Amino acid sequence: KQLPKLRKGQDYYLWQPTSVQEEIAKVDKPIIEIGGPTEAGFFFLESVELNSKPVITNTTLNPMPHYSKAAEFARITDERLDGRHMPYKDESIGIFLMAKMSFSSDWWVELDRESKDKAVPKFEKEFEVAKLEMGQVAIGTLKPEKVVHAQRIQIYCEAYRTLTKGGLFFSDGGAEEIIILQKLGFELVAFIQYADKAEEYHEIRYEFVMKKSF
Repeated sequence: KQLPKLRKGQDYYLWQPTSVQEEIAKVDKPIIEIGGPTEAGFFFLESVELNSKPVITNTTLNPMPHYSKAAEFARITDERLDGRHMPYKDESIGIFLMAKMSFSSDWWVELDRESKDKAVPKFEKEFEVAKLEMGQVAIGTLKPEKVVHAQRIQIYCEAYRTLTKGGLFFSDGGAEEIIILQKLGFELVAFIQYADKAEEYHEIRYEFVMKKSF
């Protein structure tokens, strides 16, 4: 949404050597959104026609209990599942969509306010360990299957297992996540890198498209 306000080459960088639409057209298996619905949508899906309606999944049928449109979003959710342990067969999915997924488990989301306050130290520790694990997997000192708290990596492994060859994975995250996905066997198809000016320190963010290459 903020891209029109940014300067190409200075505030953002777009790399898309091949048409994402053409890559999508090659896929005829189901489309699944993990942890949806995503309010802001996906940059590489703007004005793009999908082959089928995505199945919107989440760990809860009320994914945003404190959000003003929580009830509306809950109605959009089609299926409840854990993205780290998906019920799909190997190579049965064509496209996965995932955005703004927590680094570590979000088990605390449905807790009441008092329980959440008590759980803060435990959650913060898990989050810290998850970030450490992601760095270790990126540089190759920890195998992805040995990860304990880095939820995004656990989901990446499941996405790779269940995607058909040539299947696509749309997500956001940091540069190290692109590296992790490449280590798992994904090929980078397109990405946009931009300075998030909504953040105090203009955090650099990425949205990318990966393809299961083998």
